Amino acid sequence: MKIKKKELLRLIETYLREQNDEKKSSGGKYKIYFGARSFITDYSRDIAKYLDNYDAGHAWIMVKKPGEGLTSYSGKSGVAFELQRLAQSRDKENDDYLKQMRALRDIGEISPEEYKALVEKSDWGQLRKIKNYEPDTFEYANSRGNYLIEVMPRGNDSQEDVKKAIEKIESAFANYNEDVTYDPIPGSNADVPPDARNSNSFAYTLLKHILGNDKEIEKRVNFSDIKMQLPGWGKLVRGLRPQEIPN
Repeated sequence: MKIKKKELLRLIETYLREQNDEKKSSGGKYKIYFGARSFITDYSRDIAKYLDNYDAGHAWIMVKKPGEGLTSYSGKSGVAFELQRLAQSRDKENDDYLKQMRALRDIGEISPEEYKALVEKSDWGQLRKIKNYEPDTFEYANSRGNYLIEVMPRGNDSQEDVKKAIEKIESAFANYNEDVTYDPIPGSNADVPPDARNSNSFAYTLLKHILGNDKEIEKRVNFSDIKMQLPGWGKLVRGLRPQEIPN
């Protein structure tokens, strides 16, 4: 696989940045990152026109512990994890869903209106939790058009502060029972439960637990600099919460 010179330089820069972090203290530091990538990069640019007002982004959270690699925490549609199982199913509804998804990949076979109907009316399953989802990486977030933001430590954050925040993220992730309905655009479909959420809601909820309020989240993530929509941001995911962390 060929790689462009600019992308190679970016990968090298990312690697050196991580290596530098490791050298700043013995065994590295505790860190928490916010990552976001455009949905457009998940598809061919040729079909970008089909995404229309659904041209939006997906956010996730990454944590770093001393002496360990990065771990990402993401929320995703249950359908995304079950396509292989669905492909083997003889259930007509599932087969019809897959045909529509295949049509999306075949340019010109569905109209923008049909695609919107697919997004709004399909059964996307539950909002699943996944650790180290392959596209949700430091390198991907650091690539052109995407976003990589160091959330902690910032300002007066101590390493103990960041360590406790990571423990909250891990606890919330472990306790979440994946019992919330997934909605790609929460609130857009009256046929799904009002507490349906998506991956951006998942990332937001994790940040809300560690930062406490929206003002602090805005201060650290600085959404005025992010040029992509994050539908579902600002909505809490029911059941995605940490147990009390002992002092």
